[in-house]
Amino acid sequence: QRCTTKPGTWWGGSGFCREGTTCFEPATFPEGGCPPGEPNCVYYESTISFDNFLMSILASVKIMAMDDWHILQYEIMEGWSRFGFLYFWVIIVLGAFFALNLALAVQSHHFLSASAERRQLKTQELARLERERRKSSVHVVGPPPKWQCVLLKVVMDKRFFWAIMTTTVINIAFLATDHYEAPQELRDAINTVNICCTGIFTCEAALKLLAFGIKGYFIQASPTVLLYLGPKASEVRSATGNRVDFFLVMVSFLEFFLSDSAALSVFRAFRLSRLLALTRSFPRLQKVTMALGMAAAESIYLFLLLIVFLFIFTVLGMQLFGANIDEIGDNAYGIRYSYRTLWKSFYTVFIIMTGEGWTSMMVHTMEMYSWVVFVYYILLFITGRYIIINLFICILVDSLSHYAAVDNDDSSSSAGSIAGTENQSDIDAPSIEIP
Repeated sequence: QRCTTKPGTWWGGSGFCREGTTCFEPATFPEGGCPPGEPNCVYYESTISFDNFLMSILASVKIMAMDDWHILQYEIMEGWSRFGFLYFWVIIVLGAFFALNLALAVQSHHFLSASAERRQLKTQELARLERERRKSSVHVVGPPPKWQCVLLKVVMDKRFFWAIMTTTVINIAFLATDHYEAPQELRDAINTVNICCTGIFTCEAALKLLAFGIKGYFIQASPTVLLYLGPKASEVRSATGNRVDFFLVMVSFLEFFLSDSAALSVFRAFRLSRLLALTRSFPRLQKVTMALGMAAAESIYLFLLLIVFLFIFTVLGMQLFGANIDEIGDNAYGIRYSYRTLWKSFYTVFIIMTGEGWTSMMVHTMEMYSWVVFVYYILLFITGRYIIINLFICILVDSLSHYAAVDNDDSSSSAGSIAGTENQSDIDAPSIEIP
């Protein structure tokens, strides 16, 4: 704290030196800051401070990144004035909350505009291919075999669906009761329920395979089946959901050969994905789930770009700092990071990209090397955190917007079809087209 012979004032100041502390005048302040163990002296920081333009920029970046910024705020409040918090709050509100989010909004706008143009071109191309397909198609009308019709009625019945969902919930509830050192009676009950549920899920998969056929179950329902189902055709579960169910049934059989194995709990955890089938009963939730799946599929190339980006900075950090930085948490900042090996460097780069404690790593590295090190950290943080990661959010928003537009188009087309039917005198017989 600052030396003074007067008590602290209402606008700030530290007042008299406290018992057990040492005060220093600015001219006699020790080189390198406070001696170890000396509390409440004037704060001195050789890297993050406001002593010159570069240090002030680094301090502002630290505040805008909201990484332990409150520590610097309290230091200013205790060393200068209580009203020092106003400076930090202005940077947080205008910089972190407004400027950064505005930049992200601009990035999202350009991405969504480009994506909309790409979708329009793709839609036009698909429409052209569909017209060409219709020209070379033949008309086939006729119901599926009688036994298949019976199975279709069974598997498409709401009671069948809720019976499977009830079985899934019971199975997951029993699996959730398992714990470390569970009594043998509970484990026996869990195994019994697991065997029964596996049998029910196997019967479900077998019935659907017979009802839809192998191609209809794993790829896409045939036009004949869709025509027979009529309005219920929209309730047919996607082939992806059927493939997941079939995979879970196969995994369930593997569990019987992995008893008392550590991998058993991993295979059982896959059954939680069956709860996604509940989204069929909630159209809006189903739309969100489908958008998430679509976003995940479209994010594959962006994910590869992220891996390449992380690998570049991982190797660069290992080459630049690997010789001297191999901390295990015993440094002055209490942080744990390392560039000594490829994997340790990868962990460090990923932690920096998430924004957790990266400014402390940057300060410690700058003290060991040079102030130029901040370029590496700021490029990694801004590019990874605010550009690449934000693109994942852009893809998700784009997917949700696409499904909302498709839903509106379907509603409009349905209304138009109803109006057209009322004004039409002759209605053509239903038919389907297959190549």
